[in-house]
Amino acid sequence: MPVWKMEITVRVRVPEGTDRKIIGELVEIFTRAQALKSLAMGRKSVEREKASWRELREYLEEYRDLGGQ
Repeated sequence: MPVWKMEITVRVRVPEGTDRKIIGELVEIFTRAQALKSLAMGRKSVEREKASWRELREYLEEYRDLGGQ
């Protein structure tokens, strides 16, 4: 299954007199959201890999005795 990677760039025109503290908070929010997205994608990948190994192990356990019959 292909993995798609997307990066989004947000450009905002800030009006004169806008509080720099608010702008800093928004930048921090977007940065944290990007980090959370990356963590979530990594977790999905690990879960898929674990599932694949589990399926292989179950298959081998099911058919390992067939060779002796």
